[in-house]
Amino acid sequence: MSESRSLTVQQLAERWQRRPEWVTQAARQGQIPGAWKLGHFWRFRLLELAAYEEAQQAPNIFELSPGVARRRSKGRRARGS
Repeated sequence: MSESRSLTVQQLAERWQRRPEWVTQAARQGQIPGAWKLGHFWRFRLLELAAYEEAQQAPNIFELSPGVARRRSKGRRARGS
């Protein structure tokens, strides 16, 4: 795999504004997609990280907007009374 298509622990820590120790621990626990080891060193596939970051920023289409949530909760209270 090309070096430009993967990030080191330090590069990912800077990208996510986290400590390198946090990145290493999260990788060990399987919390970072695209993580793999090259010898003793963790590497992170850039394409998988980019997809993960994009998914984290996307709104949850199943979550109700605040106005709809309020109307539904009012309706439940009226029916329950």
